[in-house]
Amino acid sequence: MTAMPESRSKRERWGPFLFIVGAWVLAVIAVIILWSVSPDDHANGTCTGIGFGCTPSPKDTIVLLGLFYGLPLSLGWWVVGVITTVLINRSLRINWWLRGIISLGICLAIVVAAAAVIAFAFSTV
Repeated sequence: MTAMPESRSKRERWGPFLFIVGAWVLAVIAVIILWSVSPDDHANGTCTGIGFGCTPSPKDTIVLLGLFYGLPLSLGWWVVGVITTVLINRSLRINWWLRGIISLGICLAIVVAAAAVIAFAFSTV
């Protein structure tokens, strides 16, 4: 007779994903707050915009960084977060919060490495 796999509660199954979701939500809230308190123009009065010797304002710079860094890193965050959390949920039988912290650490390490690669690719050196 085959043994039935032990039934796990929803918190045991979905709890580790809360770490990935929570860290992403905190990052999005931080970017929104940073964008909302940034000035619309330069402090020294130079022109704002792209082209003709002008540079983007701090608020526009945050938007551009969100497009060039935020979107690819968010996609990578979700893909890596789901894969690592599923693999850790299947392989480790420890507390759900410890599995969440481990998957969050792995996800952070991989996404920070990806951000470094993106920054290196956009560098003008």
